[in-house]
This record gives sequence, structure tokens and C-alpha cells, in this order.
Amino acid sequence: MAVQLVTIEVLGASFAVQTDETREYMETLLAELERRLDSLRTATRVADPLKLSILANITMLDELARLRRQVGANQASDELGRLAERLIGRLDEEWQVMGKGKVHIFMRSGKATYSPGDRLRLS
Repeated sequence: MAVQLVTIEVLGASFAVQTDETREYMETLLAELERRLDSLRTATRVADPLKLSILANITMLDELARLRRQVGANQASDELGRLAERLIGRLDEEWQVMGKGKVHIFMRSGKATYSPGDRLRLS
């Protein structure tokens, strides 16, 4: 979309902003900002526009930081899930007995004994 000038009126100030967003999108953002400012004004009883604006920015930055941490945690969780799946896939293929002594595995079907260097099929 082409860059356009959109007039913004908030907290008693009016100014023009260049944007490549639609006027409707900007109006949606401003409506949300006004809602947040009204909520803060009621909750804090702060009337000064500058202080109110600073409080609104702090709360929005806090929300953004929390969302970024959540997304980062989700991405880390997804990566750990992929890694676990790869490891499980490798474990499903086979195990090799290591060490000096024999390994005894007890299963429902009975007991099996393996020596070092033996390979165990798990699937």
C-alpha cells in the first residue's frame, strides 16, 4: 500500500503520521490505545497526559516482553521435542551393550543376557 498521512488525535494532541497501513487499521490501533488509556486513567487516577502515556507504554512493553518470553519458551520447547523425537528414533533402532560385564534385561517375555559389544534390537 502507498504511504499516506493519517491524522491522530490522542490525549488532547493532534498530529499527522505517515504510514503504509490502511486508515481503518490505524483507527483500530488508536481505539485500542484509547481503551487502554481510559483503563489506566481509572485504575491509577493519573490525569496528566504525559504520565498516562508513559504508564501505557510501560504496560504495553511489559506485555510485549512477556509474549516474547512465551514465544521463546514455546520455540525452545518445540526444539526440545524435535531433539527428543530424534533421540527416541535412534534408541528404537538399537542399543549396544558397553562395559565389562554382562547385562541382564528382564521383560514380560522373560530374561535376556547380553555381553559387551552385543547389539540389542529394540523394535
